[in-house]
Amino acid sequence: MNYSWTLLKNNIMIIKRVQPEIAYRKIDALNQSMLGVFDDDPAQFYSEFIMGEERKQKPSKEMLIGTLTDFYLLDCNGDEEVFTQRFHEQFSLYEGVKGTGQAFLLADYLYEITKRDTNEANVVTTSFIERFKEAFERIQADGKYSKKKWESAMEEFDTHPAGQYFLKLVENTKKQVVDMFIVEKAKFLTQQALTDPFTKDLYSSDKEDLRKFAIEFLYEHNKLGIKCKGELDQILIDHDTKTIYPIDMKCTFDNEMFEYSYIKRKYYLQNAYYNMAVKSWAKNNDMANYKVEPMQFVVYDTSKNGRRPLIYQTTEKHVEQGLKGFMHNGVWHRGVEELVDGIVWASDNNIWNITKENYDAGGKIPLRIF
Repeated sequence: MNYSWTLLKNNIMIIKRVQPEIAYRKIDALNQSMLGVFDDDPAQFYSEFIMGEERKQKPSKEMLIGTLTDFYLLDCNGDEEVFTQRFHEQFSLYEGVKGTGQAFLLADYLYEITKRDTNEANVVTTSFIERFKEAFERIQADGKYSKKKWESAMEEFDTHPAGQYFLKLVENTKKQVVDMFIVEKAKFLTQQALTDPFTKDLYSSDKEDLRKFAIEFLYEHNKLGIKCKGELDQILIDHDTKTIYPIDMKCTFDNEMFEYSYIKRKYYLQNAYYNMAVKSWAKNNDMANYKVEPMQFVVYDTSKNGRRPLIYQTTEKHVEQGLKGFMHNGVWHRGVEELVDGIVWASDNNIWNITKENYDAGGKIPLRIF
């Protein structure tokens, strides 16, 4: 079940454990999301990608909607019959609607603890009472169930819909559990994508259309060969004009606020990284003379407002920013080159609790607030 990515320098290999979900996961390489993790927290990068420790991250409702919409629209080509046939490959349906109340939060905590206490033989090594008490203590620390004892909470949990939701999670540890609200929202967004005048031509053009397309490439950085990978949602190729259009799909609660998300979620790294990936792939597939356009982000709205999809078009300047780094509102955002350099430095020196810049400064940093 374990695979690795390799950072090549003087024949030294760095191993990363991953969870192989689809073929793309089995490709041993550095990807752009790893750069984002390193930018936020080198120690987390070390824990997750060097030591292979699973990251505890509960998917938000927007993330689940995006994942399911992505599957319906791109993997299943928007075909409802195909979607119905393939749904259970990656997802499991919870017949109810997952609420936002404290009982469902308790169920999420309980499931997280249950996964932690499950061994390689798929046997849970602690009792339900032990796990429930720990989950209950966690949620009380969050200010929930403030006047309740764990015994009465456990008795209520047994008959509460959250209890059924928890059992569904336990029965489907290798799949994403989604409720009918998420399924219906994914269906709505898919149909919107296929019919809205803003986006429908993306899915029915006469261009060559590659979807969920994985690319492996070698990134040369300071004479260092780094094996990289990227999986693009969509690549449209116009062979008449010799133009390639990389496209990525996003689902957000307010798609008219995407520029904020572009900075917060570091999509500028994705923009530059995928641009390099597609150029390398084109060069190696007899399309070296094709122009690779900067990324287009097709952004769908998950809110009840049902806003129309929007296509955010980036420029060569945005690609350059993602590669070299840039200043925005007085904050420096590191680019691909600087982050790769940081990963190499941290790997060479086995230092993961400080950035290279702050290490070189001897821990003395001038305050840049005026």
